[in-house]
Amino acid sequence: MRTDDELMTFEMSIVRSPYLLDFASAYLDEPPDFTAEALEDWQQGLREKFDERLEDVVMALEILKRKGGIYLFDVHPKNLKFKWSSEEENLLN
Repeated sequence: MRTDDELMTFEMSIVRSPYLLDFASAYLDEPPDFTAEALEDWQQGLREKFDERLEDVVMALEILKRKGGIYLFDVHPKNLKFKWSSEEENLLN
């Protein structure tokens, strides 16, 4: 990734899975002050969106929080993609 401080821009490249993108709505160092109900709704949304990969998603978010102080809540299958299975990879070729 390249940046230009004078122009306040950065250049990104196209990535292949696995990836985690879109940190625009992330909170740094301190989690947001969400109500318990809002957190429960968010967790339910994760279960619905990621189903069998939920444990992996939770682990990735926990690593971001513990290692980087990054609290990421806008997580969905378009910005968090795991490595493609061989079947998915074949669909691309």
